[in-house]
Amino acid sequence: INISMGGTVCCYAASHGNQNAIDYINRQAELATDILSRIIEERTAQGKPDFLMVVAAGNANNDTFYKDENAYLGYRENQNFWESLWDNSYLDRLFPSLDHSVCGGTLAKYSHFLNTIEDPMIKDRVIVVGAVGIDAKNATDSTPKYVSTKFSNLGDRVDLVAPGQKIYGCNANGYGTLGGSGTSFAAPHVSGTAGLVFACDPTLSGPEVKEILLATATGSYAHGNASSGMVNANLAVEKALGLSEEPVPEPEET
Repeated sequence: INISMGGTVCCYAASHGNQNAIDYINRQAELATDILSRIIEERTAQGKPDFLMVVAAGNANNDTFYKDENAYLGYRENQNFWESLWDNSYLDRLFPSLDHSVCGGTLAKYSHFLNTIEDPMIKDRVIVVGAVGIDAKNATDSTPKYVSTKFSNLGDRVDLVAPGQKIYGCNANGYGTLGGSGTSFAAPHVSGTAGLVFACDPTLSGPEVKEILLATATGSYAHGNASSGMVNANLAVEKALGLSEEPVPEPEET
């Protein structure tokens, strides 16, 4: 199940300790925990196939917000008149201590209520996906290199990364760049790979598929103080089919 949605200002506010934002996300997580627990228990009792939820990590890490003590969450997404005038007059560069704009340190944990759930039965069926893009300085046509994107949300809740910048695909005019970048472009790479693994062995549980995807991820891509490997469809399918005799290579520092 591919899920590409999430908050922006609420995610930023929660990441920086705003209790109203944290409480709001936690309430949603509690409701989801109750519902999903029942669904999993019922499907297991009935012998139905299991599932996995792949959630985009969110793209708010390089968004700009504005401190506002009167705002419910402590921040606003839009500038007021004076802030706009301040930026356009370059006064923010002369007096940075008076600048109300803030940016960065946005955690994937708070981007979506599914990411916040700690119940093992559900968390083991959730994969949070960050985005990487082509490293223009070091990549070649024959040897692609990737680097973490600035917009992708951070933290140890990011389980995997996948390409999510300038992704090509079908659009209204044929085939070409889809016109956007984001973790919503990265998550489907992981969802598709999970589908391939389930197809290799439909008896696998969601947690088992997640374990395969994490075990076969390659590379190491930093997102804040944590890092994750990139999804590798080839290795994941080989492992699911039992064809891989060699151990998965150690992550390479990137």
